[in-house]
Amino acid sequence: MLNYIASPEWIANDTDVDALYENCFEKDFEMEKSCFAIKPSCTKETVINLPHISPPIHNHLQDANGLIIKPSVINAYYRPSENKICKRCFLAKIPNEQIIFIFTDILTSVLQPPYYYADAPLAVNFGGIGTVIGHEITHGFDVHGSRFDATGQPRNWWANQTMVRFQEKVKCFVKQYSDYVEPLTGGNVDGDLTIKDNIADNGGLHQSYEAYKTYSAIKHPEKDLKLPLAMSRFTTEQLYFISFANTYCANFKKEFAEQLLKTDEHAPFTARVIVTLSNSKEFSKAFKCKEGSRMNPKEKCEIW
Repeated sequence: MLNYIASPEWIANDTDVDALYENCFEKDFEMEKSCFAIKPSCTKETVINLPHISPPIHNHLQDANGLIIKPSVINAYYRPSENKICKRCFLAKIPNEQIIFIFTDILTSVLQPPYYYADAPLAVNFGGIGTVIGHEITHGFDVHGSRFDATGQPRNWWANQTMVRFQEKVKCFVKQYSDYVEPLTGGNVDGDLTIKDNIADNGGLHQSYEAYKTYSAIKHPEKDLKLPLAMSRFTTEQLYFISFANTYCANFKKEFAEQLLKTDEHAPFTARVIVTLSNSKEFSKAFKCKEGSRMNPKEKCEIW
């Protein structure tokens, strides 16, 4: 699985950046009018010049079916046909031209709170951006990504017995999320529509936690710290799950929430926190949840 973090090395090289935009502006343009001073041919020339500036980037040009995604968008993305994750992929299509390019990486737009804090304890960052990365990796093994092999080619590479067991576990998630009532709208989640990301949410939370415990114990135990002041009452394990939940802190209007409930392939944020955490044995242990309670049900759904 390929992934790219933050930004390409050439972006910090003034010479390379200047070369990228050298034909974009008139020689004597006023900065406040720069938006109107860009030559129409600039974008096309920029794409064409990419291989001269950065061959590694040019080697990863892909046909993205016309999809346009800005690098400033804070979201995650996984392409099973290429076995790559990005955060988020930068794609651009030139109007009236058959030129499309893509940067697959963890962009700098997401390397900020609440996903990532430069000086935060390990638990906070593993619970934040760690679960996001784990989510994207798990997409390679959901109901769609599992149909592609390591090279990104569509192929049935699972044994029949494995697939049968997988489908049984998938049914658990479908029913569990379908039973969840979104509090703002009073509507039920579509467990079938949201199945891919529900699997990814649960797998990402678990795998990132395992990575956190291993990394903090072996690599940097001195950085496995608690937070100060009012947050000092929480253990590092609890901080991990609090950080995870914090990434879904949002406020929606009822009308918008109703629309998302019908069309979004992601479950509502409340479900992505409550249902996912209720499936986590580590969460129940960290917060000492009573067995059989809402956050520690006897029957849990788990795949990865």
